[in-house]
Amino acid sequence: IFSFFTLRMTLHPFMAFVAAGGLGVLPLFCLKMLRRKYLTKFSEYLPNAMSIISSSIKVGQGLESAIEAVAKNAPYPVNEEFRTVVGEIKLGSTLPDALNNLYNRVRTNELKIFVTGVGIHQDLGGNLSEILDNLEKTIRDRLALLREIDTLSAQGRFSAWVLLAIPFGLVGLYMWRTQAMFLQFVHSDFG
Repeated sequence: IFSFFTLRMTLHPFMAFVAAGGLGVLPLFCLKMLRRKYLTKFSEYLPNAMSIISSSIKVGQGLESAIEAVAKNAPYPVNEEFRTVVGEIKLGSTLPDALNNLYNRVRTNELKIFVTGVGIHQDLGGNLSEILDNLEKTIRDRLALLREIDTLSAQGRFSAWVLLAIPFGLVGLYMWRTQAMFLQFVHSDFG
């Protein structure tokens, strides 16, 4: 509302309304973009965390100490989240509950598979390092495929954004250069 009344002093009310709407949506758009970037980085570094856990288990450490190793050695988004898991475990939460809380915070498909695999291992047992090695390879292959799909579809997505922006750009250009003619067109029967 503040943006609308401020912009209305210099722009036509319609253009002020459109610009104020854009300014109102901008913080939400920025937060979603930052969240997407965070989740992408987390998914990218999660296979490295699985490799650390698998290696720690192979040398004889327990699962909780392997998760502590991830909290200390993994890159940024992963180490922060696993540090929270370690903190929850130290406060008395069980490992499956702490990992489920991690999934509820991050919510990626890769992490869901990891949490499910660790939960099954906790319930039924088995060779966790082998499970994590296979899961790590699968996730790396999946991320490589997603990057390839993203690259191949980039031109189509860019074309869609350009085609979506053309009407708004033309309205802005007409309102700026020939406002009277554009308003006459809008108020006509055809407009």
